[in-house]
This record gives sequence, C-alpha cells and structure tokens, in this order.
Amino acid sequence: MYKHGTIYTVNYHHKNMFLSKRLLGVLAVPLLAVLFSIVAAKPANAAEFHFKDYTLAQDETVADDLYITNSYTEINGLVQGDVMIAATDVKITGTVTGDVYIVGTNITFTGNTYGNLYTAGNDISIQGIVKGNAYTIGSVVNFSGDVENDYTDIAMRTNNTGSVGDDARIITSDGTVDSLIKGDLVLIGSKYSLQDSKVTGNIYDNARINSIAQEQGVDLTHESKTTYSMPTVNWSSKLFGALFAFCSMSLVGYFMIAAAPVKTGKIMSKVTGSPRDFVFSLMIGFGILVVAPFALLVLSISLVGIPFAFFIMGLLLFLTIFGKLWVETAFGQEILLLLKSEGYRPFKSLAIGRAISVLIGLVPFVSFFYSTVLISTAVGAFVRMKLEYWNKGKKK
Repeated sequence: MYKHGTIYTVNYHHKNMFLSKRLLGVLAVPLLAVLFSIVAAKPANAAEFHFKDYTLAQDETVADDLYITNSYTEINGLVQGDVMIAATDVKITGTVTGDVYIVGTNITFTGNTYGNLYTAGNDISIQGIVKGNAYTIGSVVNFSGDVENDYTDIAMRTNNTGSVGDDARIITSDGTVDSLIKGDLVLIGSKYSLQDSKVTGNIYDNARINSIAQEQGVDLTHESKTTYSMPTVNWSSKLFGALFAFCSMSLVGYFMIAAAPVKTGKIMSKVTGSPRDFVFSLMIGFGILVVAPFALLVLSISLVGIPFAFFIMGLLLFLTIFGKLWVETAFGQEILLLLKSEGYRPFKSLAIGRAISVLIGLVPFVSFFYSTVLISTAVGAFVRMKLEYWNKGKKK
C-alpha cells in the first residue's frame, strides 16, 4: 500500500473482464421476467406494458406501474408507481415514486426516485437522487448522484464522486472512490484510489479484511501448495454408470415426447431452427441461471413471495434435470438430417442425442462445459416458447 497524503492507492494482480453489450441485450427479456416475478407480490391497481420504443414527455404523468422492454426508453415525466425496463438504451430524467429496475446496455439516470434503484448494464451513469438504496452492476459505472441510504456497486471500472447517506459497498477491478460516505465503506478491489477523509464510518479495504481474517486464524492471501494426485479411474464403473444414465434418461425422454409432442417440436425449433435461435436460447438461458439465485433470495424475504420462489425453483430444477432432453433431441434431429434421413423422428433423435451426451460425459472438463450448454439452451428455449404462446394469446 502506498500513501500519498490522504489518498491511498492499492495494486493487486487481477484479470481483465468485460461485460458484453450484446449479451446484455440478449438477456433483456428473461431479466425483465425475473424482475417482474420479484415485485409480483406487491399489490398494484394497474400496470402499463410497452414493447416499442417509448418516451414519456416531461409534462406527462403515468399513474400505474410501468413494464417496458424495447430498444430505447426515455422517461422525462412523472411515474406514480414502479418502473421496470429492459432495453438497449435507457434515459431517466423524470421522477418515479416507487422502485426503479433497469437492465440495459447504456443507462443514464439523472432523475429522482422515492424508492430503490436497481441497475445492471454495460455503461451506467447515476447522477440523480435516490431516496432509498441503490445497486449498480456493470462494466463501467460513473456515480455522481445522491443516495440517501445504502449504495452497492459491482463494476470492472468505477468512478464514485457522489454522496451516500449510509453504508457503501464497492467491488471493482479499477476504481476511484471520492464520495462523501456517512456510514461504513467496504472496498474490495484489485486497483483503486480512496479519499478516506470523506468517509465518516469505518473503512474495510483489502488489507483490513485480511487482517481481520488472520486474527481469526484464516490467511486469505495464502496460496495453497497442496499437491493433488490424479485419482485412479475405474472404467468399468464409469461405463456402467454411463449405460445406466443413457437408459434411464432415455425412458424419461420418450415419456416427455409422447406426453407433449407439440411442445417438444416447439422447443426444438427454438434450439436448431437456425444458428440465431440456438445462440439466442443459449444466452437467455445462461442469463436466467445467473440471475435466478438473486431473484429467489429476494422473493424468499417476504411471506407472499415464498410461493413464487418455490414455483420458480421447482421449474428451474425440472429444466436443469430433464429440459436438456429436448436439446439432445434437437441435436439428434440435426445429425439425422446430415445423414440424409428425412422426416420427423423424435425418438430416434433422442437416442442419438443421448448417446452423444453420454460419450462426452466420459471426458473430464469437456462434459461440464457441454452440460452447461445443454441446460442453458433448454432453459432459454423453454422461456422463448412460453413467451411466444403468451404473445399469441395477447393478439387473440
């Protein structure tokens, strides 16, 4: 640690990580769905939904909750309720009486909210006033606003020059903390500069956290030098386990196809309908799996939200265990097409897809990656299928 007056600069070895703009755009729909489930337990008289580019003029007022998913959203007026947005570009200069949830690529908040502010994106700028708590998760975060309660920031690169009325928690790879913080500060980072004279409470940086851990007999900086020997592989057991997995899961897959042939076909089209369908389903599913634990935690806090948490958990558990059978069927169908086998043969496709999964499962590391792809694609394809049915129902 190097001390320069009242500014501390700490450098640690770190890996460069950057959020993908395209990934955030792809994840917009499922993230909005998860956020909708979070606040579903809150009573509301009415709501407005917008799926095209939306602008609320400065002299306009919306007396409902707003749910928006599009490319561009701008709110300059008054919203008397909660606002939930999933868009590429988001700009809020107006006033929101409830909570604000934003998922996007470029987010600018210069307005006011009397509730909490939740943002996740690539480039985030917070210049407004937040009466509750504020949370920012992004690649680049610039915070120069005013948060009356707690502020939590997780970013690759962050610049904090605003004010926080209570505690602040900042996790960053490269950051500047020059904010007025009236409570405690928890600062974890690879490289950062801190103006400690502006922090009223205690400062818990890397060094102090390590010191506390050492007092409890834990060395966070110690690198384990334990050597590991490769376990002896019992191939007979592995082959027996692979055969059992093939047979048991194939039976389940045959039942799923027979019980819901139309749904199986729809989900398969969301997997191998085109290269874009596959990538889209994979990204959406992966995003849901990443966000789901946080959503379940928030839902579990309230008594009303617990049933929703159990429902979402059960659905995700089903998709992670059995949903990949749909993806394996789609992969098998593509192989049959490559072999010039015409027609729709779901049972034969499942057998081929299952065989591929079992064989890949015998290869360490590769099996984990392949299983992640299968599960993520299954979740994404299922969500896209349900959204398609929902949109058709709205048109009728």
